[in-house]
Amino acid sequence: MHVVYKITFDNRLKENKKPYYYIGSKSNCVLEDGVLYGVRLNRNKSRNIKIPYWGSCKNTLYLECLKNEKKHIEIIETFETHSDCLNAERMIHIENDVVASPEYFNKIIAMNSPFLLFDHASYKNIETNKIAKLPKDHPEVLTGNWVLLDGGRESVRSRLTGAFRTQESINKTNEGNIGVTPLQNLKTGEYIRIHKDTEEYEKLDKTIWVHPSTYRKTNNQLTKMVCEFCGNRQTPTNYIRWHGDKCRMKPGNEKKKSKMALSKTGFQILFNVNTDESKKFKKGSDEILALDRNVWLDQMKYETAKGLAETLTCPWCEKSMDKWHYGCWHGDKCKKNPANEKLPKPKPNFMNVRNYYWGRRNALSRYPSKSSLTVYIKDVTISLEETG
Repeated sequence: MHVVYKITFDNRLKENKKPYYYIGSKSNCVLEDGVLYGVRLNRNKSRNIKIPYWGSCKNTLYLECLKNEKKHIEIIETFETHSDCLNAERMIHIENDVVASPEYFNKIIAMNSPFLLFDHASYKNIETNKIAKLPKDHPEVLTGNWVLLDGGRESVRSRLTGAFRTQESINKTNEGNIGVTPLQNLKTGEYIRIHKDTEEYEKLDKTIWVHPSTYRKTNNQLTKMVCEFCGNRQTPTNYIRWHGDKCRMKPGNEKKKSKMALSKTGFQILFNVNTDESKKFKKGSDEILALDRNVWLDQMKYETAKGLAETLTCPWCEKSMDKWHYGCWHGDKCKKNPANEKLPKPKPNFMNVRNYYWGRRNALSRYPSKSSLTVYIKDVTISLEETG
């Protein structure tokens, strides 16, 4: 049985202490004595076992309420297929606006990932301190019931301390940073931030005060070291790892046999192209590594060089080749053989296409470029233009 359920915390609802609702879905379950049980086979697959299920929400407040608060669960609707159940759960989430509503513990719409959408941001409810991702033009955001959290490290700090900033304060900070540039002294390494329109900025020596990126490049250039054996100029890290006493040009550091060659087992038969002599060698041995591989060849190269290789023609693609390539890629294995045709790929459903498209938009916003994406959905072509 596939169901969409609703959990209500009675004491919190009576005291009007938000949030007090949670809506979710569950497959392969039964409702007994007011408890929803998930049914699955045991490890030996000999009998069914029942496990109490109270939702997938990992919110700390929600888990505490499950342990300490009085609650009851009700079945909203039952379905025969899992896909119908998920679609119904999604529609119920949208109808009740469970993410933006302070009455619900839910922080995401079913079958939807707002983390890939560039028009969403992290907000905090001023009434319940609930944190969720909402569209930037959501009515609750525009009315001021949800405030924007700081980005980056400030976002993590605000989640831990409960502090948040209004959009006005964030705009004021951004306006104050316009025209401010970081500079660093090439000689002393001193770091400052200064406005370009001030007199102090005009008085600075631009040959000494440069951007931090220029400072790092120049500093690395000055600290590069020259290897006494190969003459390459390298940063200290690369010099210590690959040069100096470890340089391959230093006498005594000739290339040694690789571990892979030493670990090979078995024998290989090689043919002398000049004398037609054949001999068996142990793989990875000193004897085989000392051979001239332009003279000692394996069987395929030897027969090809002598013109003895048998030529076969594939009945499917009608290409002629030696027996080794024929056995690997042609004959019954030929891709022209009707028995080897690949099955057509299933057409993507709308949700997968939407998530892929917005994921691409999010990536292109960080790496500006222009490209086009054509998607086929039920014999209908949709052309989407992506711009950075």
